[in-house]
Amino acid sequence: MSGISVDMRLEVPGFALDVDWRVGNELAVLFGYSGSGKSLTLRALAGLVRPGFGRIEIAGETLYDSSRRIHVKPKRRKVGYVAQDPALFPHLSVVRNVEYGLHEHPRRERRERALETLEALGIANLAERRPGTLSGGQRQRVALARALAREPRALLLDEPFSAVDNPVRQEMREVVRDVRERFGVPVVLVTHDMYEAYTMADRMVVYSGTGEIQVGTPCEIFSRPKSPEIEALITAERLWVTG
Repeated sequence: MSGISVDMRLEVPGFALDVDWRVGNELAVLFGYSGSGKSLTLRALAGLVRPGFGRIEIAGETLYDSSRRIHVKPKRRKVGYVAQDPALFPHLSVVRNVEYGLHEHPRRERRERALETLEALGIANLAERRPGTLSGGQRQRVALARALAREPRALLLDEPFSAVDNPVRQEMREVVRDVRERFGVPVVLVTHDMYEAYTMADRMVVYSGTGEIQVGTPCEIFSRPKSPEIEALITAERLWVTG
């Protein structure tokens, strides 16, 4: 079974996150105000933070279940995670950066898989370059390649375009759409950019900031917000996006 299911409560100092949503094998966008818990949700999916209780499933496998005391470690979750900062190793070439994390494979296979992934993302020509010589968009493609080389069951993207300018941002949106189609895994993208959410999402998960969550297609969310809080969140941007 493909897709992602989250039903959890997670508390950090000064904030409590209580979410319950499910998406299929599609491009899902977590949208909402800064500080509403979108990035925290992604970190819980990746296993980087542990909920207080609840359940998380990806591709039919239970990764966290408080009632059964299941908490799969991050390295065993087989999810790709890309943050705002691509966090590439500056002393390694592009291909060596992509190979990182494939240590369980023989060296020759690591190189082959890394080069195949770079080719799929259209940056095989950068294989021997160092990250410091790359543009912002190129570095984000390398970070995507590194995440995808592990053949993840889901790809988690935490505002990966926020540090690049608009032309590169548009280019990266197309790259992510292509990744979703080519690799056939669910993608969860965090953004607070309404245009990005509306134009990219197969399904939106809207975080109101007050605990209210709505899941639906962009058209469903815009035409039938389920609460005043969610309506207030999207109203300011609606005319700009649809007009």
